[in-house]
Amino acid sequence: MPLRPLRSAFKALGFGIVLPLALALQGAQASDMARLVTELMESTKLHALTKTEAAARRHVADGRPETLEVLLISDRLKGVSRVSEDGELILQYRESDVPAAELVQRAFILRALRKIEDQGSAGGGLAGMGPWHFGMSRDEVRQQSLFGPYYSFQNADIGTEGGLFAGDRRPLSFYFEQDRLDRMMLVVYFGKDPQLAQQAWAQCQAHLQSRFGGAEGDLAPALRRSSLFKGPAPALRMRASPMPPQREVWAGAQRTDDGRVMVSLVYAQPRLPAVSRLPSRGGADQVAVYLLPADDFPESLADALARQLGQETGLRVKAALRFPLGELQPFEGSNQFAGEDLMDRARPITRSLQDAGPRTYFIVLTARDINSRSRNFRFQYSLHNPMTNLSVLSVARMLDRADGVLSERSALRLYKMTKRALGEMRLGWQRSSDPADLMYAPIMGMDDLDRIGLEHRPGKAAAALP
Repeated sequence: MPLRPLRSAFKALGFGIVLPLALALQGAQASDMARLVTELMESTKLHALTKTEAAARRHVADGRPETLEVLLISDRLKGVSRVSEDGELILQYRESDVPAAELVQRAFILRALRKIEDQGSAGGGLAGMGPWHFGMSRDEVRQQSLFGPYYSFQNADIGTEGGLFAGDRRPLSFYFEQDRLDRMMLVVYFGKDPQLAQQAWAQCQAHLQSRFGGAEGDLAPALRRSSLFKGPAPALRMRASPMPPQREVWAGAQRTDDGRVMVSLVYAQPRLPAVSRLPSRGGADQVAVYLLPADDFPESLADALARQLGQETGLRVKAALRFPLGELQPFEGSNQFAGEDLMDRARPITRSLQDAGPRTYFIVLTARDINSRSRNFRFQYSLHNPMTNLSVLSVARMLDRADGVLSERSALRLYKMTKRALGEMRLGWQRSSDPADLMYAPIMGMDDLDRIGLEHRPGKAAAALP
């Protein structure tokens, strides 16, 4: 089919309306993103080609920004219609779960995203993902209506199911600090299928390589070799290399409490020292692990832990001053608190420490009894969030005495759990099935905690949780 203006071409092909009427008629109320999509529509011509499925998979886009290529599959009725990541190509089956108009909308949104991103990289002004940028208010995020509808989390952060990655819609979350956009996380995959998770991890690597020139860390084969689908295992992390100056970008894969694996892509605001503080002295002097004692945890004990861990691991480990948690609400009918709430309260502290860097890991220490928000277990000694380099560790269930006094045996339990968190999250230690190993898993109570040793001997991988 010869090149034709987009609207008339799609009518000729019987695809109907190209884009929802609301998009075409937003006019003066349209966001910059919507206006750019409309402009691209008006200036683009469609080039439709009929191909077999095998030929379509080998097809290389023509690379011309003024055309949109649509490959119509001739030898198969049903299939998964999709859009290329750059929005240059549509693979269209005659019967598909995705309407043709939705595919075209995705293609033009992806093209607009690429144009905005390229303009931002050239001018240094854009530091976010797609049409958003760091420092936006919640209302400004929501104004990008093409990606809605939006919803709110309990902590007032925002999410949408309309994020775009590799031509498909994916869940996207927006995190705020002091009411301004600070970080975005796109969920590329969430489930129990190892093959789909590996595919998502490979897509993340391809994204980092195509957008930033390279990737480093746990590259694509690492997920296939890991034990994430078999039981507790260290999270995987892969970073853009070189890291762009306007943002920090990485991918992560971690196992959740219910056995599913989440693969995500994170764009975060660079960690900068506070204006009132001296600048960091450089990577070699940055703290590797920061212990953050909450307002119910002794500073002297945190200092002692930091000194001992630093001597044993060779890392620079440091304890901060105690910080206030403020008013926290326990779970209804209990004295347990959500560990995620403690992490949320600690996040501003992590950004105020001048000698912390992008790879610094933070461990919150508390005497409050904690559990995860999902409450899949009766309690938890610790919770970890590799996406934010943050863990929380509770001493509440390690005490021998009801009066809260920390005995020598209780102090040893605390040391073991802190060293485990440091080893797993900072050194990449894997959990073990050896009951005498420091990294033995699962730890179901104080008997297990007392039995494990003080050292990790790599070798036996942990068995799956019952």
